[in-house]
Amino acid sequence: MNNSTIATDRHGSVKGVSISYEMSNVHSTGVGGSSIIAVQNGEITVGPESVGAAPGPACFGFGGTQATITDVNLLLGVLDPETYLNGEMFLDAERSKAVITKTIAEPLGVSLEEALVRMEDTYSQKMAGAFAHFVGDPETTTLAAFGGGGPMSACSAARIAGVRHVLVPKLAAVFSAFGISFSDIAQTYETNITGMDTTAVDEVKKAMEAKASRDMFQEGHELNDCTVDWRLVTEDKDGSSSPSAVYSDGLVPSPASGQTVILSLKATFALPHPVIEGGTPANKSDAVSSGTRAVRSSAKQIDTISVYQLEGQQPGATATGPAIVEGPFFTARVPAGWTLDISAAGDLLLTDAK
Repeated sequence: MNNSTIATDRHGSVKGVSISYEMSNVHSTGVGGSSIIAVQNGEITVGPESVGAAPGPACFGFGGTQATITDVNLLLGVLDPETYLNGEMFLDAERSKAVITKTIAEPLGVSLEEALVRMEDTYSQKMAGAFAHFVGDPETTTLAAFGGGGPMSACSAARIAGVRHVLVPKLAAVFSAFGISFSDIAQTYETNITGMDTTAVDEVKKAMEAKASRDMFQEGHELNDCTVDWRLVTEDKDGSSSPSAVYSDGLVPSPASGQTVILSLKATFALPHPVIEGGTPANKSDAVSSGTRAVRSSAKQIDTISVYQLEGQQPGATATGPAIVEGPFFTARVPAGWTLDISAAGDLLLTDAK
């Protein structure tokens, strides 16, 4: 983020192939809750292959025959079959045992318990490698963990990468859907006007405006109710561009040799944006535990740790790891050495005290 704007690339790329429109400067990697954990050449690997939503992890019982981190966390005790996805989905631990024994433990010649610990560590290492090179100052860097699976391994991956702060939004399981629900509706159009005279540019402008009017109408909004922004972009042969300038009617710039002048139109219908209270209350209180859970911490050790339900905790509530925090449709693992705090907005803030 730079000056409160999302960093974007004017010409994005997909798997290294340039595309003609801009994209948010976001990098992805093939490691997630459905990534296949396997053994190749005597080493545990994670992804990029995935079991996908169907058949999904073995424990889902839909025919999955390959191991995932979800299967691992079930057998480690991080996930409770009775409360997974708020108790709306049954998890079959026996299927996970059979798959991990066959595909991981036996090929490595180790016990099931040892396989689970190694799989979790390899998965955390893989996840940490996806963002470690973005880490700046550990004191000012925060890892955001969302989705149903992200919070389970976020702290272990953060520690490997040297990140001390993890944020798990209260709405982690539906974080992407929540964000898109109030994202402004916008359409962008561009046309090369290099060498055109004023009359030709005016005709191009009318055509772009007509297309924008039609497209925004299909979105359910009149163009007159939108913010319309006209810009000029000067682009070099290598695709780099100078900062855009506001377009004025009748303005036809003369580009330097080899440059292209592009007329850009962006039509935006602004949606109401929610205001989320930030910060952590100064007054602290002990988080209220809902019980305990037996969680494996090593091949030979199982710890009894506290479980906290995120909903119902008061802002300012705090506790120390090891612990499990269950939110709406997600489970967060808080390792030893980490503290958890409930923010003013009800989000989960995790800090590595080490």
